[in-house]
Amino acid sequence: MRSVPLAWVLTSAALFCVLLTSLYPAVAVAQAGVEQGSQVIPWILGWIDRATGVLS
Repeated sequence: MRSVPLAWVLTSAALFCVLLTSLYPAVAVAQAGVEQGSQVIPWILGWIDRATGVLS
């Protein structure tokens, strides 16, 4: 005999696992990009400071 509610629960759990597995790499890449972006701004400001120091 088949249990429809059990099938729905198992299907929902499988779908959740698939979505979580698929989205984790995208979130990790986005987070790494944000961290690199926060490191780029001080680097650019340092170059601007050096350029203004050379020009003055």
